[in-house]
Amino acid sequence: MKNTLFGLLLALTLSSFQTLADSSPVTSTELTEPAQFTGAWYGYITMPNTELLIIVTLEYSDNHWSGTFVVPSQSATGTPLENFSVSDNQLAFSTPSGSRFEGQLDDNQRLQGTFTQGTVQRAVNLGREVIDPNATVTLTSRWGNIDVETFASGLVRPWGLDFLDNGRILVTELPGRLRIVEADGSLGAPIAGVPAVNQINPAGLFDVVLAPDFATSQRIYLSWAKPDAAGSNAASTSIAHARLADGALHDFTEIFSAYPKVPGWHYGGRMVFSADGQYLFLGLGDRGDQLMQSQELGSHTGTLIRIHPDGSVPADNPFIHTAGALPEIYSYGHRNIQGLGIQPGTNRLWATEHGPQGGDEVNTPEPGKNYGWPIITHGEAYGGGEIPLAVGFKKEGMEQPVWHWTPSIGVSGMTFYQGESFPAWQGNILAVGLRDRNVARLEIDGDRVIHQENLQLKDRIREVKVGPDGFVYLLTDEQGNGKILRLRPAQPQG
Repeated sequence: MKNTLFGLLLALTLSSFQTLADSSPVTSTELTEPAQFTGAWYGYITMPNTELLIIVTLEYSDNHWSGTFVVPSQSATGTPLENFSVSDNQLAFSTPSGSRFEGQLDDNQRLQGTFTQGTVQRAVNLGREVIDPNATVTLTSRWGNIDVETFASGLVRPWGLDFLDNGRILVTELPGRLRIVEADGSLGAPIAGVPAVNQINPAGLFDVVLAPDFATSQRIYLSWAKPDAAGSNAASTSIAHARLADGALHDFTEIFSAYPKVPGWHYGGRMVFSADGQYLFLGLGDRGDQLMQSQELGSHTGTLIRIHPDGSVPADNPFIHTAGALPEIYSYGHRNIQGLGIQPGTNRLWATEHGPQGGDEVNTPEPGKNYGWPIITHGEAYGGGEIPLAVGFKKEGMEQPVWHWTPSIGVSGMTFYQGESFPAWQGNILAVGLRDRNVARLEIDGDRVIHQENLQLKDRIREVKVGPDGFVYLLTDEQGNGKILRLRPAQPQG
């Protein structure tokens, strides 16, 4: 079944989900009158805002109904549904917490009805096909079929990842956890020593990258939304490095914190090292309602910064001798940089950037240049209409994007493909979409995009990286069952 249950189970609170592992076996209810049903129905519910996946299974056999719901990120064990009642082709049942389904069997052998919680009702469809949220999906692409398999699941809004040895992956979760995912996909315990994060609008622990000398130093770099003070809504994007050992971070050292600390959103947070390891880049956002600060060199808001790995400012940064300018700024006029990548061969920096409603961008940031936000944009205001401060698509002294998506795909992370698994992709950009739930593969000629292929997925995709094995790894932006997906050439069937 590919139909989503556009439903709402508000009564299935997070506290009840934590008890699923200890729930009792599936039970059944004998009917008091015959029913015009046979077989099984399946569906899933994605809870709004949290995107928590709940799988519902119903079966009618030998004059008995049985059913369960399960949250796969919490448990493999189902919790029984109860209070089944049937009259002709009408069916009703409830959850232990009181939500009620009432519906009927239609001519297409689909159960259609509503879930009710209090005065809230949502339409629901239950179909005949089994749903496995971790099943391998095969995509058709220009250069052959691709298997999309679940490498790991059960994460909470994973945001950044990097690769350790022996097939292990270091991954961040937005609520403020850092984990090691083992080569078999199992999740390690949260690593100790991660700083407190601001989680408003939404924010938290962002990116993680290994130091260029990680093999000897064991240092990693983290970016996060650092609160101004306990209980304050004001925060800024910060960077620190620490030594990873024995399940904890040691020698934690903050090396950068963006100025000013304000309430808002659009933190940026993506990091990348230059090809020679001498520079660390960090993309920053306009903080949502601080738009014109993206044009002001006295603020880090809406900029790309460049520092040395120890946090010191490079002597050749473009504004280091400009009065009133912050010396870490490398380029400015950005709305919200979400992806950074170094182009193989040229070692040139590329970036993906959120537009407003339309106008997501691919840029090649260069020192001292102005990328125009909010004065020029290919997007429009949310709900339609011009951006209040914008003058159009172009203005002298402001850079045009290499590529833009209008309407927006909700572009997030990006990387350049290098590896042996997909030889036809060498040097291509892989950019991922939150809104469009896709991987956009961009073929490059010099500094131009000459072709795009869209690889359509089912989940919001936050980040993309190429592993040492040449496979492509994706992070899905889900609250209760965030996954690491792996793209590999399709395996022969049979």
